[in-house]
Amino acid sequence: DGGALRIYRDSTQLEMARDAQYYCDHVDVLPKNGRLILFDSTLVHSVEKVTADRIRRALTVWIKRPVGGDVQGELITLPP
Repeated sequence: DGGALRIYRDSTQLEMARDAQYYCDHVDVLPKNGRLILFDSTLVHSVEKVTADRIRRALTVWIKRPVGGDVQGELITLPP
């Protein structure tokens, strides 16, 4: 059906997002009903084209952390 989220690991410091495909490993997260994905939006990411001919919905929320905050995250690989 398409629509997978591709997240490039260790890509937050790249000057050009297109370089991620050459220098960073990636994780593809397939869309699944009821799945919640949280990730650091400074990581280079993209979404595959949706090929299904049915209604799909997604909710996007941006949470801005305070400047100088010590909040850190990690990327967790989901099993297939």
